[in-house]
Amino acid sequence: MKLTTTNFITTALLVLTIVNCKKTTVNQVDNWLQSETNNQIKILTTTAMVADLVQNIGGDLVAVKALMGSEIDPHSYQTKLGDAVYLQQADMIFYNGLHLEGKMESSLEQIQGKPVVAITSQLTEQELLKPQDEYNDHYDPHVWGDPTVWARCIEPVLETLISYDPQNKTVYQANANAYAKELSELKLWATKMIDTIPTQARYLITSHDAFFYLGRAYNIKVEGIQGISTMAEASLKHQVYLVNLIKKHQIKTIFPESSVNPKAIRNLAEKSGAQVSLETLFSDAMGEPADIANFNGITYDKGTYKGMHMHNIITITQGLSD
Repeated sequence: MKLTTTNFITTALLVLTIVNCKKTTVNQVDNWLQSETNNQIKILTTTAMVADLVQNIGGDLVAVKALMGSEIDPHSYQTKLGDAVYLQQADMIFYNGLHLEGKMESSLEQIQGKPVVAITSQLTEQELLKPQDEYNDHYDPHVWGDPTVWARCIEPVLETLISYDPQNKTVYQANANAYAKELSELKLWATKMIDTIPTQARYLITSHDAFFYLGRAYNIKVEGIQGISTMAEASLKHQVYLVNLIKKHQIKTIFPESSVNPKAIRNLAEKSGAQVSLETLFSDAMGEPADIANFNGITYDKGTYKGMHMHNIITITQGLSD
């Protein structure tokens, strides 16, 4: 059963009542719900990217759970009855914001009695991008495409943790500083990788418009078949435009995404003559936790933000280079 935005909170409370009456054993099987026994702060996030950011700042002092796992599209996510337990039990909730979570966002904003924070809340107009399509006049929410912008999302998390748990301020600040440095080093590495692609070959064509921050960060021209939201339909006019673009610039590879149906990208490849990358890009979701990969002696985990970004950069570089 799925919940609509308007009845989500009411249904959530009803479910919690039923759960309590039946004395569910969910606490016995979910380590996150038991985190209070370890004196950890229970934090719920929407996406795994947000969870990874929060975990890096909170460290061992927090227990973080993401509602959406790998291959889950946050644009079209429908809240489930089971989500109510986690929303009620969480000490605080973090979400991406900028309408990435679609209809769920308005439900989150109605929750009271605990911190509910959009990690993008402190980004400036200069840092944000306007979408290429009509997206209800909202900014592009895919800010994790640029590690520099993603690092700016540390501050709302840091402030919330310190406010909630001031005695561990020094720990949270040290973790935040270390993670910001890690993201800075990631950006430098990625820039060097992208610089190996010939300038005239830097065209990134993907399933939907999720990579404009990445394009701005690394000077790559980006085109998506669908718009900012995967719920949008690609127009015939835009498809014809992409076919002509691929042929004109002899773009050799186009890229499917892990959380988007690959049908449209395959159709575009058939019409244009481009090849479809054997590796999918992570757009709105990371990989499975502990999915370890190796590149030139560098080991990374695709189930982390750093590993997700490295995978994308390596895949793009290999697909577009001669």
